[in-house]
Amino acid sequence: MSKCEICGKPTDNLFKCNICGRLVCSEDYNFSKGICAACEESLCQICGKNLSIGYCKICGRLVCEECSIRRGPELICKECAKKMNII
Repeated sequence: MSKCEICGKPTDNLFKCNICGRLVCSEDYNFSKGICAACEESLCQICGKNLSIGYCKICGRLVCEECSIRRGPELICKECAKKMNII
């Protein structure tokens, strides 16, 4: 019997996350997306497919590299950047 890599519960049925490869139980697996709960919490809130790298300085949403731009040390999502005529 193996253990879930998130909750640590022993189980015979583990599911592999398509993003990070963790083996997790059914409680920590999103079947429709094929990802674990940890990756789901870390997804970009703009595109919903890439892992986030930080928060937008303007709106506070989690953003990935593809959906954001850097302004010095800060990240701004492309949606906020368009509204502010930055891009």
